[in-house]
Amino acid sequence: MNETNMENKLPKQNKKTWILQISLILLIVVLAITAFLVLKSQTLSSKEVFTNAIQTIYEAEKKEIETLKSGKIGGMLTLSTNLKSQNKEIEQILNILNSMNIAIDLKMDTEKEEMEANLTSTYNQKDLLNAKMNVLNNAAYFDLKSIYDKTIVVPFEENNEVFNEFYSLFNKTEEFNCLLENVKNATNHSLKDEYFTKEKETLILNDKEIKATKHTLLLDNTNIKEINETYQRELHNDDVMNALASISGTSIEEVKNNFEEIIDPTSTETYYVSIYTHGMKNEFIKLEIKTSKDTFTLSKENDTTYTYILNKDNQNISGTITIEKDSWNLNLLLNVEDVSGSIQISFKEYNTINIDPIDSNNTIREDELSENEMMIIMENLQKQEGIMDLIQTFSSFNNLPA
Repeated sequence: MNETNMENKLPKQNKKTWILQISLILLIVVLAITAFLVLKSQTLSSKEVFTNAIQTIYEAEKKEIETLKSGKIGGMLTLSTNLKSQNKEIEQILNILNSMNIAIDLKMDTEKEEMEANLTSTYNQKDLLNAKMNVLNNAAYFDLKSIYDKTIVVPFEENNEVFNEFYSLFNKTEEFNCLLENVKNATNHSLKDEYFTKEKETLILNDKEIKATKHTLLLDNTNIKEINETYQRELHNDDVMNALASISGTSIEEVKNNFEEIIDPTSTETYYVSIYTHGMKNEFIKLEIKTSKDTFTLSKENDTTYTYILNKDNQNISGTITIEKDSWNLNLLLNVEDVSGSIQISFKEYNTINIDPIDSNNTIREDELSENEMMIIMENLQKQEGIMDLIQTFSSFNNLPA
């Protein structure tokens, strides 16, 4: 009986031992992985932090270049201000700007070489000027909405080289990618370990103390000279020269002759470029660029919002930037000389682009407008409440600066 009991117990004990051994192995593996990650985060050099940042910028720019291939881009830009000044004359002008709201809707189809821009503006929340402009067939078409019932055509005197050159840029994605790749590689190759320093620092982020690592790149005269020498050596190749010539619309000979001036800026200033990271993943939390007089900082508040401060010549410009998938918002806070306050700029990118066709049966050339039609336009302009308010504001100005 006792032997039977012992035999029944042995498998259970072996099973418990087996489970314990597996648990210990798993624990050792987890500890080993954790130790590896911690060690890796602690030994990541400042140079690697910068090259990782360069790679992130490179990948983001490649995506932007890819969007050019579609040939269709567009979005809505809005602008408003809230500015003030102790100078009464400047205050008058700022009050006008503060009373305005401007929105520009822009669409382009580079394959068809067409562009459409819609302007919507108000003054004191009253209509100021609403108009649409289309550019196609070597002419500009202006639809003044309620001011005039026909589309005014303004032919270009010569072949529209400006728009043609602009449209052609969208067909040069290979050239842009070539430049991007070569500049990234040259930058990475130019950075030496001795240019960098690393130190621990405590930052305040969202009212919380954050233990950060500060990685600083020193750009003094010696380092800048060595970096430029690397640029000269690595970027002076046929691929880069051909890409620059194609994008700029100049000859390869001109590009080669001006190449040294393009990438060899002369500066006696010393720059300290610092990237602050946090945690095992070396998460970016702050960028700082300092000289003997000026400082620029960009701090990450969350996944979509950043704050910035520019202190230049003892004057401050600060604000927030919110970046989402298809939009961004910029709040610019000023305290410059006699002007302080804020400027709000936002942009919403369109996912689809549809350009409205021109009604060719309802157009008139601008040089065919009669005096009577010009009078109708002027009279309708005066019916715009925003325009009349603006005219009255200007007429009340005293001692307006020249």
